[in-house]
Amino acid sequence: MIRPAFRLLVFVFLISCALLPLRAQSTPEVYTGMLIAAEAVAGSGAGRINIRVVSYTSEVERKNLKEAFQKSDADGLALLQTMSKGYINVEGQPGRKIYAVFSRPRKDGYELVVVSEHVASKLEQWRGTKAEEHPLAVVHLRLDNGGDPVSGEVFPAVKVSVTSDGFVDVQTNDSNKVTMHDLAKK
Repeated sequence: MIRPAFRLLVFVFLISCALLPLRAQSTPEVYTGMLIAAEAVAGSGAGRINIRVVSYTSEVERKNLKEAFQKSDADGLALLQTMSKGYINVEGQPGRKIYAVFSRPRKDGYELVVVSEHVASKLEQWRGTKAEEHPLAVVHLRLDNGGDPVSGEVFPAVKVSVTSDGFVDVQTNDSNKVTMHDLAKK
């Protein structure tokens, strides 16, 4: 009776040891930068941002999101909010959960599209923006072919839709953008 239990314990231990390196290899990608608001209004200004990407949105998840958003915005948003791909911290503000991270090829590298929850900033509160009316924030982070950040912008309070190439992205680009400077990959 002891021998089968001992064998099972050894087997579980060996499997755990074999899987440990796989887990250790999946380190998050961390990008940092300085945010500068496009409009000089009280409560805007500058602040540091840290984007911690733990995983990317899979092709299956992307397909499911596309189908959900085609049914309705509410279905797409509900599915999006069940996902967790990392975390964003903006200096002086509460953190934000990242719902989705897409990588899109560009001729000079690639672009990360990061979709996260929206937390109203002081500027947005001053303007009367309600987080529930614009529940998402989107970051466009452009990287060169070596994976180093080149430029970026944040759309702090947006609604999203599915683009023609099947990515969830900003519905319109006419919202106030916040530019990212002094970008680095940690």
